Amino acid sequence: LQEQVLAFREIVGNHSAANTGALLIEILGEYGLVDPDRLGWGTADGSTVCDKAIAVLAKSVDPTGKLWVAKERRARCMEHAIHCASRAFVNKVGPTPMGSVKSALSSKLAADASDEDEDDDNDDTNTPDIDTDDILTAEDFDPADLLGKILAFINQVRSSPQARSYFHKICKDEKLPALQLLKWVRTRWASLYDLINRLLDVRLACNKFTLLADDDDQVPNLKPPKTYRMFKLNEGEWRLLELIRDGLKEPALACQSFSHAT
Repeated sequence: LQEQVLAFREIVGNHSAANTGALLIEILGEYGLVDPDRLGWGTADGSTVCDKAIAVLAKSVDPTGKLWVAKERRARCMEHAIHCASRAFVNKVGPTPMGSVKSALSSKLAADASDEDEDDDNDDTNTPDIDTDDILTAEDFDPADLLGKILAFINQVRSSPQARSYFHKICKDEKLPALQLLKWVRTRWASLYDLINRLLDVRLACNKFTLLADDDDQVPNLKPPKTYRMFKLNEGEWRLLELIRDGLKEPALACQSFSHAT
């Protein structure tokens, strides 16, 4: 088996099936591959746009619709299928979908504002703006949303240069490599596994940081009532993280094995 990148093109206009299919026809035409005897199949993720783009391509490859049938030539990306399985697992163990959190928090803040001053029920200024970072760093965490807690901790450390420097110092004190905490990129396959794996690698530094950072002059305090101590994980939570990491490990390795590049 061999592989070769034939083109890397920007799709001008809408990312529609018609535009995507037309671009495929243009690129494959440059290599004389718009031919039912030379073209094998089209592999892509499970989006309907890809289904329809292959159908557009099929009409040019075989106008008769008999030699190159789109449904028979449409292959599914195994990496993407495994990624979807991992995503289903992650959705079960947390974090809570952001839309649900925003809705619940918005209702709670509105209710709190109403309790403080019932005369101002219709004044929108009493309801604070809802911000994703504020949600991720809220003081109260649902025990089932352990992932939300670690995502919030990583967000806080990475957003402060002083906190990052202090974290690296603690890593060196604990004779650990000064590794940067990784963010979860939802569209990057296996990134949550990498994030948790990295966190477990510097577990001792994380525990020490959450105990000392609030009292150290080198690290700016978080906006009250938030503190770094509230991000401390107990032994049970670390064990749960290990189990989640183990659950994500096999899909992460499988994605790599199906990938054309590691």
